[in-house]
Amino acid sequence: MYLDIQAEKVHRKQTKREKSEKQQGELLRLQELLRLQTLLDSLGDDSVRQLLQSANADLVCTAAALYCTV
Repeated sequence: MYLDIQAEKVHRKQTKREKSEKQQGELLRLQELLRLQTLLDSLGDDSVRQLLQSANADLVCTAAALYCTV
C-alpha cells in the first residue's frame, strides 16, 4: 500500500515535470517565432517576405526529400 502511494506520487511529479518542460519548450518556440516575425516586419517590403517564405518552403521540401532517401 505504501509503495503504491509513493509510486503514484513519483508518477505525478514526473508528469508535472514533463508538462512544465513541454510548456517551456513551447514558450521558447513562440519567442523565436515572435523574433523572426519582428525581423520580417522590420524588412519592410512584402516581396522580401515572400522571397524568404518561398526559400524556406524549398528548404523544407529538400530536407523532407533527404530524410525520405536516408
